[in-house]
Amino acid sequence: MKSESTSILDRLQGGESEEAVYQSDGDYRAFGVSKHAVSLNCISRGGNQLGISWSLYSDARYDPTEGIVIEFSHKVVMIQGKHLLSLYQYILGNRVTFIAEADRATEKLISQDDEPVVSKLVVGNRSHTD
Repeated sequence: MKSESTSILDRLQGGESEEAVYQSDGDYRAFGVSKHAVSLNCISRGGNQLGISWSLYSDARYDPTEGIVIEFSHKVVMIQGKHLLSLYQYILGNRVTFIAEADRATEKLISQDDEPVVSKLVVGNRSHTD
């Protein structure tokens, strides 16, 4: 017998894959992706987390030498690291569920591969004087 989900959101999303969910005790992943991302969870190397709704998304910029800047109505997220083009492409589709800053040891290990690694993640308040 198939069990029914108790949440309308669960039924619409069909459940979240492991790719979309941040797991602090698993292997490092720079970001997670879902077809139905509702918010972006920004996770610092110290474990602090801040969620920002994708409904507040304004725009994003990518510069291979500088990183990624994501602007929301009230916040700015700045991301630096290596191999971040795929992250940027998912950001454009509002599909990223989390971005995790790597600790120094992980950053050194992963930066030798072709895997994405976030070496710096800064979330600040957006200036509305633009």
